[in-house]
Amino acid sequence: MKKLTLLALFCAAMMLPAAASWTPGDYSLTPIDSVNTPDTLDYYGPTIIRKADGSTLLAYKSRGHHVNPETGKHDAEPFYYLHYQKLDKDGNKQFPGRGVLISYKRTLNASYSKVHMDSLSNGNLIFSFADARSKYESNFPGAGLEAFAYCYTQDGEPVWSPEGVKMPTYKHDSVVLGRTYFAEQIAASGDNIYFGALVVEQVNEWVDTSYLGMYHYYFEMVSMDKDGNILEQRADSVYPAFNFSFIPAPNGDIYYLRVREDDGYDAELLGTSLQNKWSEVVRVEDLGVTRHAGALQQSYTPDEIVPMSDGSVGLVYPVFTDELRSRLAYNRLYPDGHILGHVLLTDTLGANTSHACIFDGDTLTVFASHVHDVTPDQSEYYMYLNSVKLDGTLLHPETPYGYWLSKNTNILPQIIGAVKAGGNYHALISEEDALYFTRQKYCYTVTSDGKNVGRKPIMGDFEMPDRAFFSDGNLGNIIFTKDEFGMGGIWQASIDATDYTNTKPVTSELNGKFTVNADGKQVIFSQSNVQFWNHVSAIQFGSKQWENANARNKWVTDPKVIYWYDHFGWGTGDDWTKVSTDDTDYATYTSWGEADLFNGGYEPGTWRAMSADEWDYILSKRENAADKWALGQIYVGASTYPVRGLIILPDEFELPDTLQVHTGTGDFSVNYYLAWEWMRLEANGAVFLPLDAYRVGIDIHGYDSSKSSGSEGLYWTPTTDGDSQAKALHFDKDGWSTKSYPRSYGLAVRLVKDVDSEQGIEDVVVTEKDKTRKILMDGMIYIIRDGKIFTTTGVQVR
Repeated sequence: MKKLTLLALFCAAMMLPAAASWTPGDYSLTPIDSVNTPDTLDYYGPTIIRKADGSTLLAYKSRGHHVNPETGKHDAEPFYYLHYQKLDKDGNKQFPGRGVLISYKRTLNASYSKVHMDSLSNGNLIFSFADARSKYESNFPGAGLEAFAYCYTQDGEPVWSPEGVKMPTYKHDSVVLGRTYFAEQIAASGDNIYFGALVVEQVNEWVDTSYLGMYHYYFEMVSMDKDGNILEQRADSVYPAFNFSFIPAPNGDIYYLRVREDDGYDAELLGTSLQNKWSEVVRVEDLGVTRHAGALQQSYTPDEIVPMSDGSVGLVYPVFTDELRSRLAYNRLYPDGHILGHVLLTDTLGANTSHACIFDGDTLTVFASHVHDVTPDQSEYYMYLNSVKLDGTLLHPETPYGYWLSKNTNILPQIIGAVKAGGNYHALISEEDALYFTRQKYCYTVTSDGKNVGRKPIMGDFEMPDRAFFSDGNLGNIIFTKDEFGMGGIWQASIDATDYTNTKPVTSELNGKFTVNADGKQVIFSQSNVQFWNHVSAIQFGSKQWENANARNKWVTDPKVIYWYDHFGWGTGDDWTKVSTDDTDYATYTSWGEADLFNGGYEPGTWRAMSADEWDYILSKRENAADKWALGQIYVGASTYPVRGLIILPDEFELPDTLQVHTGTGDFSVNYYLAWEWMRLEANGAVFLPLDAYRVGIDIHGYDSSKSSGSEGLYWTPTTDGDSQAKALHFDKDGWSTKSYPRSYGLAVRLVKDVDSEQGIEDVVVTEKDKTRKILMDGMIYIIRDGKIFTTTGVQVR
């Protein structure tokens, strides 16, 4: 073993300087450990520690047919190895190849083992890992795994024996047939070390007249000194915990936070004696709010645990309400054993959540997202932003669950991390599109009051199974495993959140231009119909042109149904949730473009509904009008039936290769597109208005239940017809027309923007003190002052 360590240090000393790996770049990826055949490996669980000097300490495991350092030959079986690597402040590797090898002892079953690393007060590092070097023979999954602790200097020298210190086995009366450790965790508090693991034993027990294989569950922990000596051990048996966490406490003590099967979140304060220093166990949360009512009956420990300067710890975790739905909560545990009590950060999230926290001074800001299934063929993704003082005071009491940032359909998001820089909040998000089976990553920028600024693509289309993240000023630095099962290696990337070069402004406009009158006035269409969400009082454009609520609009007045709706009474831009059958309640027209459409550019009045005459001109009077509309349908993947609707082509349209649009009259099946085919048409400016039925009170009409689709499409115009009716665009299988309807009817709304409004300029930051503003235009940052546009270096360009 000594030879291996000397070789690693010798190679480190001979390693040539490398290019700085933390140099930011939206698509710059640098390998840390990536190999090809015959040494192809899978990589797992990067764990990092950031040091005050800017260096990054990294532990990770790899699985495959390694070259065994003792034999020099490839392992016959795919074992797990534990590695340590150090990156300097610029992100350069300090050890060559796969770094310092911490553990490689018959780790066939170490998929059950987590990688944990911590640092002592003297700077030395401690690791926990499990291997099967004792070679238990059993069919019990993970049998033979035993937990070990290791101690190394930051320069890769072993402090204790390179073999590690084995966690002592608690003595039981039963004969153990198989034993496995999992969820090990090691933590340092001062010079004291605390080491814990969940343990499952397979034992023979005499039941009635024969021996039966039984499973016993334990939580075991030990305390150690900095020299690796075992000070005390403790075991809690029979399902005391599903999960646990160790968090450093003052004076070398440790907070032991666990989720108990029959209680909830419990906390103890332990010293090296492993006895609770408080008079009793502290209940952080009861079972009823920490465990959902689903089949697993499982509770969860906090996702974020942050030590505070006063010795307390901040906790962020889900609290469950009903079935699989949860809310994200903040709480705080103090050294004297009292708790703050949870503060809710989000509204109901559903089963699939993702979040990232920013602790900034005395404030916690959290991005939170979730995906939930609305129907068997449609899922939705929402994202929130909320801030809370660490004393529990919400910063947005008028919106108690924070700002609602976005909704997309058929997207599975994972928030990689978050950065606060340039006065804005930035979330790095990996999105898997369930429709196209692609994985795109973006940096989203929002203002502190929840305004979407824009997003830029980053990193590329690949899987990212595991990752570690930290922010450094305006940089979001990521260490991640790449491709399925981490087969692409372990890599690093650095994203400058304040570099807006590739950022696309928040806009919901399509590409094509459409002439709407004889004077040549042109408009561009919004990317989808207008939608509103009663649950959080939000209004927006949908993310895809084919989105429609159809018959689900009948739930618009039901507070128990969480959904978005797209049927509006006439002129309800100032009261879009109004549902009435009295036409006099809709006497005054307010454009929906006056509403604060969060993805409409935050400029009320930019968008508007087209008049009946303008619809008529587009569809029948502009040049070659008869050749620029059609009926069609789009198959959107998971849907049983395609979405049917009206296709409108822009004034200048180039038909993509291999595609056809059969214009004029005809049934919907004449033009049939897969979603990706429609996206090619849309990229060239094509508009799609889905059949969206219509609502009278809460009754839905114009809906074809046999096809789960609208049979009629009706879209409001601002054009009146008497005191109680207004005109709308109507279309069905027989074509289109403009007709009048009672103003209380709920119809769809599609908005347009006048082309003669200034294009390509979107607010990024408004600075009130000098009455200037930054803008993003043509992919560059400019400054507007006194009606003039300057580069950031002061050169006037307009």
